[in-house]
Amino acid sequence: MLFEVYTISDKLKWDERISSFDDEKLDIYYLPEYYQTWIEHEKAEPICIYCEINNSKFLYPFFKKEIKRYELDAKYYDIFSAYGYGGVVSDVKEKTDRKIFNYEFNRWCKNNNIIAEFIRENPSINKLDNFIRDAEYLKVRTNVFLKSTDNYKIPSKSRRNYIKQAIKNNLSIQIDENLETIDSFTKLYNMTAKRLDMDKSYLFNDNYFNNHKKYFIANTKIINILFEDKIISSSMFYYGFKKTIYHLSGSDFKYKKLYPNELLMQAMINESKKINNSLLSLGGGTTDNPEDKLFKYKNRFGDNLRDVYIGKKVHNENIYKNICKQWEVNYSDVVSKYKNFFLKYRFINENCIYRR
Repeated sequence: MLFEVYTISDKLKWDERISSFDDEKLDIYYLPEYYQTWIEHEKAEPICIYCEINNSKFLYPFFKKEIKRYELDAKYYDIFSAYGYGGVVSDVKEKTDRKIFNYEFNRWCKNNNIIAEFIRENPSINKLDNFIRDAEYLKVRTNVFLKSTDNYKIPSKSRRNYIKQAIKNNLSIQIDENLETIDSFTKLYNMTAKRLDMDKSYLFNDNYFNNHKKYFIANTKIINILFEDKIISSSMFYYGFKKTIYHLSGSDFKYKKLYPNELLMQAMINESKKINNSLLSLGGGTTDNPEDKLFKYKNRFGDNLRDVYIGKKVHNENIYKNICKQWEVNYSDVVSKYKNFFLKYRFINENCIYRR
């Protein structure tokens, strides 16, 4: 058996292990470069576990973060998937190999003072019955996908008509492969976030976006929609392993009736086809409600729906309960709002930006 632990300083080895899996088992969320874009924002350490058991391989990247602000007898940590999705990638052949992996990983967690583990399982890759970790799973939403093939047709007739209208309105498409327009994208995204009064978990500083140029430019593009040479709608998306992933977008609301957002979605589908990516992930809504406005909007462009699950596992029950009790006393003003969150003790005020 082989059980290895990589950090960002082991990036080459991490990348090498990723390359041992088929594309269908992966997407960009498992790359060390993706984790590098989040280090400053999360203030946490990227870790990747690689394990070989008999003829089965397991790869599991996550963030490890120290738990502070509480009276404890030692340093304790929790681990969690990066923003987006994660979980264990595996070509597991036998159920016994899965059991051995979980035993070894759980032992590693206990030996390293990990008290809790939060997983956002990747709907692009796994379904519920294929999840590797021995965690408690909960469905949290439904995501929209589409197969970006040459004959793909947007299912909503109204959206197809809006795209035709956008072209008649003389809107044009710009593909920015070098992220030269990232400042314009950031401005539009922040403008949209303010207009929609987005939750603080969806707000990012300029460094976060600029880190894409620094670390992740090989897997990131920006699509811009222009009117009279002005960028009025913009989207950042990821690509790799034959998959395209919509990340974030923003637009100038003044130009809504020109239908730039509809043209942007068509442009993303076209670009996905062009680079031979067979699957395009549009994400979901902000809730699991089928009437969620964002979900319904995305569903008009794609009708391949997949459930999204989170996984929760406590590795040290006594310490976890102790921290949660301290949290209830020390931060009583936010208990009612965050009491149902798994890593609730991370939420210490109304301005908290944790997404867990």
